[in-house]
Amino acid sequence: MKRSGGPAAPQFPKIREGEICITWIGHASFLIQTHEVNILIDPIWSKWLKVIKRLKQPGFEIHHLPSIDFVLVTHAHFDHLDRRTLRRVAADQPIVVPMGVGNLVHDLGFRIVHELDYWQTVELGPPTGREVHMNPEEAVKAFLELRADTLIPMHYGTFRLGFEPLHEPPQRLLTAARAHGIDEKILVMTEGKPVVL
Repeated sequence: MKRSGGPAAPQFPKIREGEICITWIGHASFLIQTHEVNILIDPIWSKWLKVIKRLKQPGFEIHHLPSIDFVLVTHAHFDHLDRRTLRRVAADQPIVVPMGVGNLVHDLGFRIVHELDYWQTVELGPPTGREVHMNPEEAVKAFLELRADTLIPMHYGTFRLGFEPLHEPPQRLLTAARAHGIDEKILVMTEGKPVVL
């Protein structure tokens, strides 16, 4: 199967104070930009995860990345922690990883490795080290409990990691959101297209 999508040079907008720009790279990889900082989350530009083929191209090529201030790896699953990609993005900036994962990233070129246990924080951001995933319905429930403004789905459509159809997770999410009357708060993104909130 030929990979769908085709990365084009992104048109990153100028971010004003108080704004956040979110660019979905694919799967669970995001670029978060504010007026002051660029954060890369779970970056993966690899075409293969061992024997699992990437089905959609990344939203943009790795060389189009702006200067990254720090990297966040949410957990050590192979579809979130890709050492090849991390080695390519490492530029002496800090990286934040869950407790016990530091040994996997220490030799990749990061200046400081922050290992966080459950509920610990670091001045760089709000990571929790959560090592489980939510299904679409649980994501809507968490969104409601947090009283958040926007829900951005991820972790679908890029790699076939389960048996469900690739389009099923966002459809389930939108169905659950409609049932709770929050479908206008769901932002289903396209890889490589920045959105300013």
